[in-house]
Amino acid sequence: MTEEQEEGAFAGTASQGGRTGANPAATSIGLAGADREEANAFLRKQARLADLQMAEMRAEEPYKLSLFRLRRFSGWAKAIFEFSAGLLALGLVAGIAIAVWYAAHADGLVIESFSVPPDLAARGLTGEAIANQVLDKMAAMQNQTTPLRPQRTFSSNREGEYKVEIPETGVSISEAYRFLRGWLGHEAHVTGEVYRTTSGVTIAVRTGADNTASFAAPEANFDTLLQNTAEYVYKSTQPYRYADYLYRRVNPLGGTRALVAEKVAEAQKIYTDLTSDPDANEQAWAWHGLSATNYIGLGKTRAALTAAKKALARNPDLTPAHRGLYIYERDLGHSEEALAALRRASRLLNRRSVPDIDQHSIAGFRREVAIGIAALLGDYNTMAGEAGHALEAPDPKGFDSPSIFIAFMATAYAAQHDGAAARAWLKQNTRPAVPLRVEAALENWSNVVASEALVEKRITADYPTRDESDDFHIQLRPLLALAKAKLGDSAGAESLIATTPGDCYDCVRIRGQIASEARQWGRADYWFAKAVADGPSIPFAHEDWGRSLLARGKPDDAIGQFAAANKTGPHFADALEGWGEALMAKNQSHLALAKFAEAEKYAPNWGRLHMKWGEALTYTGKRDEAKTQFARAAQLDLTASEKSELAGLNHG
Repeated sequence: MTEEQEEGAFAGTASQGGRTGANPAATSIGLAGADREEANAFLRKQARLADLQMAEMRAEEPYKLSLFRLRRFSGWAKAIFEFSAGLLALGLVAGIAIAVWYAAHADGLVIESFSVPPDLAARGLTGEAIANQVLDKMAAMQNQTTPLRPQRTFSSNREGEYKVEIPETGVSISEAYRFLRGWLGHEAHVTGEVYRTTSGVTIAVRTGADNTASFAAPEANFDTLLQNTAEYVYKSTQPYRYADYLYRRVNPLGGTRALVAEKVAEAQKIYTDLTSDPDANEQAWAWHGLSATNYIGLGKTRAALTAAKKALARNPDLTPAHRGLYIYERDLGHSEEALAALRRASRLLNRRSVPDIDQHSIAGFRREVAIGIAALLGDYNTMAGEAGHALEAPDPKGFDSPSIFIAFMATAYAAQHDGAAARAWLKQNTRPAVPLRVEAALENWSNVVASEALVEKRITADYPTRDESDDFHIQLRPLLALAKAKLGDSAGAESLIATTPGDCYDCVRIRGQIASEARQWGRADYWFAKAVADGPSIPFAHEDWGRSLLARGKPDDAIGQFAAANKTGPHFADALEGWGEALMAKNQSHLALAKFAEAEKYAPNWGRLHMKWGEALTYTGKRDEAKTQFARAAQLDLTASEKSELAGLNHG
């Protein structure tokens, strides 16, 4: 029964009840002419009729309620059915849309099943098996390339997920999706066949209409044929990564000069070709590749710097290029520029999404940037902490080897004047220049003089293909020159430091230190002022200048320099300790105590700091506390002159 029919039935029932019930007008007319008895009888009949009618209505009421409930349930069921059907249709449309979108954006490399002779297939070397072996070898090559560049950033190269496809029969969802990918997508398909020749076996492979190659060898060398095939496919479809693979698999450490030079030249040819790519981002990556090959393979830091700047000219937000720029500027002694590159890299790394670094390498990248900033600001607590975290949770894709973080640990503790901790980390170090830097930071000048030439010789032997002349003149020989000055060889120091470049921050400030050791105060001020101008954000030249002024008996001027160093490097302990010594020179030892206490936060195991702290406590009448500091200093590293000074203070 329809709703309209039901309503009509209910209406009919009501009308019928109305017709059989008492009509007030008729009743009034009828009663007007009736006697008392007839009227009473009539009223009784009407009352009886009303009672019967009410009883009927009571009996019908449950059925009416049930019918109303059924109508309500039917309405809800109908609404739910229609809503579910709508959701199903919407889901189907969404699924189709997603499939079309992914198909349109499919740009992977599809390795199809090879055609093989029946006898090889019978032995298990089916077309599918050969395709999978080529895929495995390509995956192995990819694992040897840089982990920094994520696959999704490639545009001109065929990049993405490798797949092996076997043709299917019948109609299926997978076949339909394959059709969509072929129709809408941009996948590269690799096809090939294996056939026998009179001399052995040949593999022919095609990566496109114009990219074909064949490789022949005796059947016993079939694995070599597969490797050659994989390398050809890798080079044809992903030239950037293939170039990276070329020079990284030939380790400059121990590699022959001819082999390394050959592979680096081949890689640079590929990168050079890619610098003409229509895509500016591809050009940027190509220049970044050229900078890396120049630096890692050849040791040409200045050429690497030029290439890195060209990469950033094409893509100013290419994060790995900023990291490269930092390394090259640092190694060339351009500390201010290195710090600026690190800060730009840090800003890019703090984006919600970092599109130009593989997600597995972002953590290691951030740690290296944090370490670099900390080192340039004298924040050695942070430097050691970040390096320690990197060693505890290494990058799963090998962003940096543990040796670099071990080197960071050793140099950080040495810069904090913690000789015991620095030497403990040196036992695990494999980098030849690190011990020399540690000895210089700990002011073991005799060891620096004795070992510097041996370090250069070892580096030359270990890296026969690299040009290390810049590293020697900028990073190692300035330390040797300073060591000579500290040991009284002013002429040798001046002769050696004169060979260093004038745009090297550390070289310039060491010139000031050498002049200060010779008590040539005017020259010292000139070089310190130049270093401060070259590196206004770096604290070390200010601290050097403050020490020089303190040695001249100018504590007020020294405090000005220590305060400037503290402003740029608030966690640099040397500036705080020097500030404390300057206050002592002004007979303000009570004020020096606060500087020494603050310095201890950043260099807790510095022998000189505890010795001077004890001296200040003695002057303020706190002899028991002074003895504690003297005892602490005696347990830590001290130079020979500091040991003599401490002996006199303990008996003073």
